[in-house]
Order: sequence, then C-alpha cells, then structure tokens
Amino acid sequence: MFAYTVEYEDFDGNDVKQELCFHIGKAELMKLATTDNNFVDELMSFTFSEEDERSFKGMFNVYEKVIGMAYGIRSGQRFVKSEEITEEFLESLAYDQLIWDLVEGKLDSNKFLMGIFPMDVMESALSNSGLDASNPEAIHEEYLKQVAEKTAATKPAKAKTTTHKQK
Repeated sequence: MFAYTVEYEDFDGNDVKQELCFHIGKAELMKLATTDNNFVDELMSFTFSEEDERSFKGMFNVYEKVIGMAYGIRSGQRFVKSEEITEEFLESLAYDQLIWDLVEGKLDSNKFLMGIFPMDVMESALSNSGLDASNPEAIHEEYLKQVAEKTAATKPAKAKTTTHKQK
C-alpha cells in the first residue's frame, strides 16, 4: 500500500491535509495482466521511461487509470474499494491536488507507481529478471528489450518489395 498526504485549499478557503491510500493487490494485478495486456505494457513502459520521454497525454492517461484502480480506504486489515468510493475521490479536490503533485514532480511518479503494488511482487519481478533494483536504467533497458522482442514476435514479417525497371 502506498500512502500520500495531499495539502490543498477547500472550496471554503480552508487548508486541508488528507492522507490518500493506494493499493493494487496480487489478485487484481493477475486479473489486469490477463485482461488488459496493452495497459500493463503501457504502465511498465511509462514507469521505466525517462521523464522527458513522457507525453503529457500519455502521462495523464496512465495516472488517471492507475489512480482509479488503486484508490481505496484502509479499514483495519482490509483495503476497501468500490465504484462509489472511486467516483467520489475522482471528483474531489484531493484528486486534483494529487494529479498536480504528480505532474509538477512533488510526488515522484515512479515511487508512486512502484509503491502501489505489493512489495514482494515487485521484488520477485526484479529478482526473476536478474536486474538490480537499485539500477533503474538497467530495468528500463531490459524492459524495452523485452517489449521489442514481444512486438517482433507478434508482428508478421514484411514482404520484400522489388522494383523492376522497364527497358
């Protein structure tokens, strides 16, 4: 679970501090991986891309989807999510501030994205890849290599074209 405190001014001019909680559990992650491979690839590519490589549109789309999936309310040993809870949050000033903090860099997007997944899942993914968790550049390069291999394997080979000169 990833917790973050946003600070904003409410509609009445009062200063507000609100702790927000985000979590995507193992079962949710498996369901996501089996139902929306494009989003998983987009998320991983975004997570390991350099800040200057990210388009604003792509950045916002990833934030919006991940935040909507991950936001919830911690209640003891439960993490409660529902359409109503998500909708209420996405209509709030706290959400506005969270997005602004991500866009402005006050909240590190990689730390946020990596923090919402269970730590043992992230550690397992890194150890299975043989990558050093302290070297994000190597993780990024390995991910891009895997995406390129996957893309090459799924695209049909282009037919060679030849040009014939008329005599």
